[in-house]
Formats: sequence, structure tokens, C-alpha cells
Amino acid sequence: MVSGSGVLNNLIDNLPFELHIPGYNYCGPGTKLQKRLARGDKGINKLDEACKNHDIAYWLHKDITNRNLADSKLAEIAHNRWNTSFTKRKLPKKTVNISDTSIDILITNTIRVTCNLIEGWYVNNVAARVIREFSPNVPPDISEKVNYDDSIESIEVHSYYPFNDNFKNNDEIRISIHQQDLIVLPCQSSIYVEGTIEKDANFVNNGPTYLFQDLRYELNGMEIDRSKNCGITSAMKGYVSYNEGMVKGLKSFGWYNDTVKDIEDEFGLNIPLSHLLGFAEDYKKVTLNMN
Repeated sequence: MVSGSGVLNNLIDNLPFELHIPGYNYCGPGTKLQKRLARGDKGINKLDEACKNHDIAYWLHKDITNRNLADSKLAEIAHNRWNTSFTKRKLPKKTVNISDTSIDILITNTIRVTCNLIEGWYVNNVAARVIREFSPNVPPDISEKVNYDDSIESIEVHSYYPFNDNFKNNDEIRISIHQQDLIVLPCQSSIYVEGTIEKDANFVNNGPTYLFQDLRYELNGMEIDRSKNCGITSAMKGYVSYNEGMVKGLKSFGWYNDTVKDIEDEFGLNIPLSHLLGFAEDYKKVTLNMN
């Protein structure tokens, strides 16, 4: 240490230029006090004038008592200047403060706001920084479960036709849906069959399903469900699972319906997909964005 001052102070004092706040004459370390006093430089404001008096006190007094007194006076003036630079006001009630960062208030019952404020007060002549926390009142039911109305407003029936028009034995019939913006409900989907009887014929129970040997249901090219020998498998499933009410609803395609046994000329039957595939019977949800 150099006698009378620290190494850092001695280094600052011997710099060829002044090291202080730009625009001020005396505020900051490294001020050439004697040269400025000889030129008659004055403080540009009360704070700069206080810094001038502080430097003069340090120049005239080497004891710690007088220097501490000078520090206290400078701190008081700086504190008052800081407070007077703000307009003191009280925020009105129900003031809304909008933040750029969004928060999810549905998962918490308390919102805490932490502010880093410089209040301009000093501890042992050192500027102190204060952390303030605000916990506004939140309604007690804010964490309750939100009820969304996801009920179906309406159902539309869309018709899709197979690619080929010629249906013979062992021909593949492919029905594709490429509209990915549609919300499809497989459990309410059906296959509508139209045909012409060229000679006298009688439909047995579950007769129209025997027209299909193999049935596949695919989503995005992946097989979801398959049924072989559709007439036999759907009949076995129906015998063990359908109740009286369901049987009445299935008469439209020939399940225990005597009116479709003797058919002449043209006919049209609507077969529910849930009757042919277990997937359509069990899965009661919709599919979206799928082919």
C-alpha cells in the first residue's frame, strides 16, 4: 500500500485524464480537483456541487471522522436527488398490468410477482437494492377443472364411391377417403349396397354380408381391422351379442327380416360397419387427419 491511499486510488489519481461521470465536473473518481478549483469550475447541479465539496473535504482532512461525515452528506444529497426525480403516486385499485410473458393461471392458486427495484436508500453509505414480492389475491376456485363443451353439434353423411365400376367375382373394391380435414366417426359409418336380381332369389339371414369374402379397414396405409368370410363371422358375432332392440335396428339390411327374403328387380341395403368389424363396434371416437 502507498501511504495515505490505496493502490487503486493512487493509480486513478495519476491517470493523464479524468475518470468520472461524463458531463459532470466533479462527480466520480479521478477528478483533477486543484486544477478545476484554479479554473473556477462550478458544479453543474446540486449533486455535482456536493461532489465538489466532498472532494474538498477529502483533500483537507485525512482523518476518518471528517471523511465519514463528508460521505454521509454526499449520500444524503444523492438520495434526495434520486427521490425527487420520480413522481410519487399511488396506483388506483384494479389497475391492470400486462406482461409480454404469458402464464398459465389455471395450474396455480397464487401468482407471485418479483420485482427488482432500486429504491435509492443506503446501508452503511452503500446503495442498496431491494427485492419486492407481490402476491395478488386469486379467487379460491381458480384451480377448479375447466369444463369444455365438446359435444357434437351436427353429423353429416358423406358418400364415397369405389374406384372401379365393374364388380365381378374376386374383384377388389377399394373405397378411399383422402379428405384429411374431415372428422370421421367409424362406429356410425356404413356400407350401402345396391344391386339387381336377375332371377328369383331368397336372402338368408344376414344375407348381404355374404357378398364380401374379405374386408379390411386401413388408416394411413396401416391395417386396423380385418374380417374374413364376412357373412359367417358377422353372423356368429350377431348371434352372441345382439339383444332384441339391436335386432330391430338391423332389419334394414336383412337381419331376421322376412321382407327381404323374396327380392325382385333392384334392391338397396345399408350395412353398418360395426356389424362387420369389431373395431367399428368398440371404438366410439372420431379419427382426424387420416386417410
